[in-house]
Amino acid sequence: MSHLLVRIYFTEEEERIFLKLLLELKKRGVGGATLLKGIAGYGKRGLHDAGVEVFSYSLPVVLEIVEEEEKIKEVLEGLKNLLQGRLITTEKAELC
Repeated sequence: MSHLLVRIYFTEEEERIFLKLLLELKKRGVGGATLLKGIAGYGKRGLHDAGVEVFSYSLPVVLEIVEEEEKIKEVLEGLKNLLQGRLITTEKAELC
């Protein structure tokens, strides 16, 4: 049985979207997901860091999911309206 590690990228200001996605994943039977908050990052929208302003709302947030390949592909397909235009990466994962 093959598994995938999926990473979906957000910024803190998109909290409503990533929390909605987290609840949808749980509702659709995904075994688990983790939100990781970055301290800095950059992309096509520019540099994001806390710098002097500790209360910055544009810091990077990554949602990580490890799930059976077929299941996660099916779930992501069902959520494509919520994920449209978002950076999503996948890689094979081996469970030990």
